Amino acid sequence: MKTLDIFIVELKNQINETVTTESGFMLHKPRGFSEFENRVTEGPVVCTPEKFDTGVKVGDTLYFHHLVVINEGQVLTG
Repeated sequence: MKTLDIFIVELKNQINETVTTESGFMLHKPRGFSEFENRVTEGPVVCTPEKFDTGVKVGDTLYFHHLVVINEGQVLTG
């Protein structure tokens, strides 16, 4: 699948709600706890733009600004 000018990235959650210690113990955090610090800032690409030759392929990991995930699932275009 291709889009005209945007990437589509799949995110399971907008915020990392758990912390796993070195021993494997998992701690759950309240959603409002350090919200900016715990936002998801990476995800696998599921669709690439047709208009631009970026070199990015489906399955690559795309890293983005932490404010990207607060748009409630709406498409972000520049």
